[in-house]
Amino acid sequence: MFAPQVGSISRKMCLSWLLLLMVAPAVTANAALIVELDVTTHAYSGPGAEPLPADLGPLWQGSESYAGVFGGSAVLDWAVFRNGASNGDFQDFLDENGIPATDPTQPGEFLYAYQVNNIDGTGASLSSVSIGKDGDEPINIAPTSISPSFYSGPSISHPTVETDIATSAVWDFNSVTNGETTILYFSSPNIPELDNSSILLAEKIDRVGSPSSVLEPNTIVPEPKSILIAILGAVAVGGLRRRRR
Repeated sequence: MFAPQVGSISRKMCLSWLLLLMVAPAVTANAALIVELDVTTHAYSGPGAEPLPADLGPLWQGSESYAGVFGGSAVLDWAVFRNGASNGDFQDFLDENGIPATDPTQPGEFLYAYQVNNIDGTGASLSSVSIGKDGDEPINIAPTSISPSFYSGPSISHPTVETDIATSAVWDFNSVTNGETTILYFSSPNIPELDNSSILLAEKIDRVGSPSSVLEPNTIVPEPKSILIAILGAVAVGGLRRRRR
């Protein structure tokens, strides 16, 4: 029901080739930041707070098409990365796309990345991107965007305001009518789930990665040494109680 339209993906691919030809033979500092979050092989592939639908699995990534109530359309690509994952992480993604930036997360931390492209502001313009949260997830790196200093020009739009509120991560823009945005991201120690997202004036339900209320499993499973200490402590307390009797 919520799968992206094939036409939207085709337009995105054509736009990528067009922009590639425009900057050939050398990529300059004004190159458009069109990346493929929805098809990267470095997206997180582990368990989430819920199983991924068959049409999205096995990686936590996807692409959604949006149409504004009063006109306008756009495509939102997204991916979740886990620092140090066996299939790669956000740093590998940055390196493959030639983006001169460093993964800001710590080992085991999750980075939630989004990019809006194929923006067609006919009748309405992109003014914000909002990613839903449950309200109790810790956010390590607040909503921000990747490397505005490296990319500029009319086809790239940077957020004017980036906000983390209880139920949403929000990036505000100054009425974008065409092109694409920078990579928008935040990080959390919590594993992903699918949650609401909205751009322009349309909402899609349960189709983008967002941190859940569940911590990454490895961070809450005690090490064998800790378990042994806990058992010994319980035995000692039990012995003291028996002596007192």
